[in-house]
Amino acid sequence: MLITSYLSANAPATLTRLRCSNAEIERGRAIAAGRASLPELNDPAVRHWLAAVGSAADDLLVIADVAGEGLGLSGAVSRVRASGAPLTLGDLAISGSDIMRAGVEEGPEVGRTLRTLMHEVLDDPAANERERLLARVRDLLQGDHS
Repeated sequence: MLITSYLSANAPATLTRLRCSNAEIERGRAIAAGRASLPELNDPAVRHWLAAVGSAADDLLVIADVAGEGLGLSGAVSRVRASGAPLTLGDLAISGSDIMRAGVEEGPEVGRTLRTLMHEVLDDPAANERERLLARVRDLLQGDHS
């Protein structure tokens, strides 16, 4: 599955034809997408990459190391992971419920707000403080998208 995901031009289609499980197909999709976008070796780029590839990160590190494409990536990933930087929506200091209590209407806007905050926290992990994020939600509600 790893080699197929790495070598195939369309990993999900190939894995489907091979009758892989839905979980393996999704894993292959993440591997193919992550392989196509190996990050620069600075912490913000690695944080964004880890957030995007999710659980496929370890598979991608193995593949990149074997293929000689991931020079230094394993060390950069280890450094970012050791820093404790938030990498998933669940790592944010606030939740969708907090966002709704701050005034965002229930629905797709809650998810968009969470993704906006996640993107900002991936750039600056120090921004992952409850009050700071709630203030940012209020700014977004007032139309300040900077």
